[in-house]
Amino acid sequence: MKFKILDTKSKKDRIILSEEFVRKYNLSSDSVTLQIGQWSRTFPIVISSKLSPTNIKLPKREIPFTLPSSLRYEVKVEKDVIHLGPLIGLLVKRKDNFTSKSFNKYTKRLRNYKDINGIVFVCSEAGIDTDNQTITGYYYVQKNKKKSKWEKGTFPYPDSMFKRVKINTSLLKEIQYSMGNTIFNSRVFNKQKLWEVCSEDSQAKTLVPDTMRYKSYKDIVKMLDQHEQVYIKPTQGMQGQGIRRVKRIDGAFILTNNRSDTVVLKNKKELKRYCKTHLTDTNGYLLQQGISTAYKRKHADFRFYFQKNREKEWICQGVVGRVSKKNSIVTNYKHLSGLYSGKKAIKLLFGVTNQEAEQIIQQTTQQCIYVGDLIDQKIGHYGDVVFDIILDKNKRALILEINNRIYGTKSLRRLKKHKMLRKIRTTPIEYAKSLAGF
Repeated sequence: MKFKILDTKSKKDRIILSEEFVRKYNLSSDSVTLQIGQWSRTFPIVISSKLSPTNIKLPKREIPFTLPSSLRYEVKVEKDVIHLGPLIGLLVKRKDNFTSKSFNKYTKRLRNYKDINGIVFVCSEAGIDTDNQTITGYYYVQKNKKKSKWEKGTFPYPDSMFKRVKINTSLLKEIQYSMGNTIFNSRVFNKQKLWEVCSEDSQAKTLVPDTMRYKSYKDIVKMLDQHEQVYIKPTQGMQGQGIRRVKRIDGAFILTNNRSDTVVLKNKKELKRYCKTHLTDTNGYLLQQGISTAYKRKHADFRFYFQKNREKEWICQGVVGRVSKKNSIVTNYKHLSGLYSGKKAIKLLFGVTNQEAEQIIQQTTQQCIYVGDLIDQKIGHYGDVVFDIILDKNKRALILEINNRIYGTKSLRRLKKHKMLRKIRTTPIEYAKSLAGF
């Protein structure tokens, strides 16, 4: 049921409720606590026989933040607490530099707004006021199916928040203290943290390639004693930048970078010199076991898109298979020669039937859910991630990385996966509503 908020336009601090509302929610006290986001206050109530059952009158001059009357709200009533909402925040920037282009992007996430209701606002780190526990941002107003706009407003800390950017750690702790576990994608983590968490769990350890932190060229040599090829990956790397593959042939070390340039180092001494002059990222590097998946001399891997739904459960929204250009060691978008649905890519790689490909996807999905639950337990709270998966020659899935901040969707647009893309954009808002208690 949707409710319209009206102003009492009275100097008296009271809430006016319809007789039907009071009866429906079994309110017996002469006062109620109004909760909006993390803000609450107790008001006396007046029961009206003339007020529409879908209207609630509030003394707006006593509400110390923006509460648009143009929107429709839902209520959740427990005992004598009226929770009005949902109030959902999307933390999308560090600076308050919103543009028309960025608002268009956020609008795509609200195509299911008629099922969400309440206030959905976007904000930046700069808009958070910890002294007053408020956030200044822009809230969504849907005029009709084709027209909408974003209006500036100031709100209390919300019921739930979808965090899309990395912010100051002390600030995050401050808002988490007030909001509890209702901020998702709460902590950004890298490949090293994923490895550390998985390596401590007997089942998860089997789902990631052998990995170690790079300290010196000796670590590369040590890993090559155990594996045919090793990948050197920047700890904080994105989109394949800075990745190198190392192979050892007849005592020489063959290094290939993400641009497919190759360097031959004749011995350990040359390898040591190369590492000293080229591996200079201050954030450090990881060494990861290379998994051979060559398809016509092309590298292949998979993206599994995972989100939590209204039931707060992990679901796989879809799978994309990515095949690199010939001899390329990475599969990010600009280095691709082919994109396929996950099932088709598996059939191409392994020559299996449709049913066998589906079984591989289902098995991998369950393994990803296991690791998804694990990172929820050990790192933070997540609701929107992408697993980068590689299948070895025995069709065993290994997790290369979990993209837990911002990931691209060009592959989905190129494959014309419009329905899947819409689900990926809108599902986090549905999850946020569920977290909010509505």
